[in-house]
Amino acid sequence: MTVEIDDWTCRLDFPDGWVDLTAAIELDLAGRAAWAREVVNSFAPLDLVASRESMEKGLMSLARNAERTHAVLAAAYFEVGGANYAVFDVQIFGEDGVVISLDEVESRLLGHKEIWGSPR
Repeated sequence: MTVEIDDWTCRLDFPDGWVDLTAAIELDLAGRAAWAREVVNSFAPLDLVASRESMEKGLMSLARNAERTHAVLAAAYFEVGGANYAVFDVQIFGEDGVVISLDEVESRLLGHKEIWGSPR
């Protein structure tokens, strides 16, 4: 997933199991429902332990929440059976007229103890 904002680009590569919620942020209700259905259909049907309908509703809710919080990047991790275990979103805040640099964003992300590893 890549997000471009003005003069810098932030690229985050998520391994298998992560779903890009950002793709559904600006869709209308029908578009978001079609997106959720397509995502659920991409899962191996025999491995699903959750119902397709509950997964679709969950995806739509996660995308709505990402839109509501003005996330510039949002993703959700789903286990093989369809259970949602994690949500990741990036929101950028700065003072009026002050542009936050990518280094500052990286520093803030790494300041959280829940984040492991170093950026590449």
